Amino acid sequence: VKRNIFGPANMTESSFLTQKRASVTGYATGVWPGPVAMPPSLAWSAGEILSTPRDLASFMWSAMRGDFFDGAGTLRLWLDAPYHAFDLGTYGYGLMKIPLPGGRKLIGHAGQTFGQQSALFYDTAADMVYVWLENDSQLGSPVLSVMQMA
Repeated sequence: VKRNIFGPANMTESSFLTQKRASVTGYATGVWPGPVAMPPSLAWSAGEILSTPRDLASFMWSAMRGDFFDGAGTLRLWLDAPYHAFDLGTYGYGLMKIPLPGGRKLIGHAGQTFGQQSALFYDTAADMVYVWLENDSQLGSPVLSVMQMA
């Protein structure tokens, strides 16, 4: 991952949590009425990667340019994969595609865990990357509404 993802994307501030001691405390709204003290690994998916907004944006720019693939065909396969529908658009091979007014489209991914939500999308028409990190544990975040206004 360091050689094939962090390096090409110039993700200099990202690391594996196994290299740093986990320490997350604070307050979350909605689910817990008080302080939260938990290891982030409780809700991780694969990877155990810590990153910054700048590095996340660098990752998305590199991904959309195809920097992680040997050929343009692999990038096209990833972007044009068979997608299945969900309430906001379509989903497949780790990417959401969300249609916006005026023919725009967002490509990326979003997720949440205890007390935190995030989204990383590329706007095809505006040629812009959006990184959204939010201390919130409730569904219905305004993230999509904000990106649609851009």
